Amino acid sequence: MNPAAAMHFLGCSIHMAPGWIWKLDPSISHAASNHGAEPRTHLILNCYINETLRSMLSDERLDMQYLEKHPKLETEERRAVF
Repeated sequence: MNPAAAMHFLGCSIHMAPGWIWKLDPSISHAASNHGAEPRTHLILNCYINETLRSMLSDERLDMQYLEKHPKLETEERRAVF
């Protein structure tokens, strides 16, 4: 397990812990990083959504223990980062 590997979205990051199936809508702007010493491998499946899959996923929710919210950067802080 490498807790330094994460997916990043606007305003938050998610550590994709092993042992789970993670679902992502790739149309949402995102990035990935690994700041740890251990490599991290993910198997990615591309699926077209249909009514059967939509029904299977309708009750799925993100376990908030994996979510890390980031503070909003002020203009000067953003300039320093970018």
